[in-house]
Amino acid sequence: MLKLLAKDAVTQFGDQLIGRTIITARFGDWQGGAARVIALNPDPEFAPDIVMTVKAERRTRFDSRTNIGEEMGIFENEEIGL
Repeated sequence: MLKLLAKDAVTQFGDQLIGRTIITARFGDWQGGAARVIALNPDPEFAPDIVMTVKAERRTRFDSRTNIGEEMGIFENEEIGL
């Protein structure tokens, strides 16, 4: 698995990330795990540090509270796995 900062992944792969499954880290109520990229730079005017939006694909084996379909913005300095 390739680990990158989210901003570097967007710079390197751009639109190729849309629809791709990535691995996200746990953040607040977001449990992390597999998520599908649904948008890049979703709100550049008001939230330029959010470089992508993802949607949870499945529950992690560590915590069953993550709702499938839950969406989360990924900040530019977060590490993701491809």
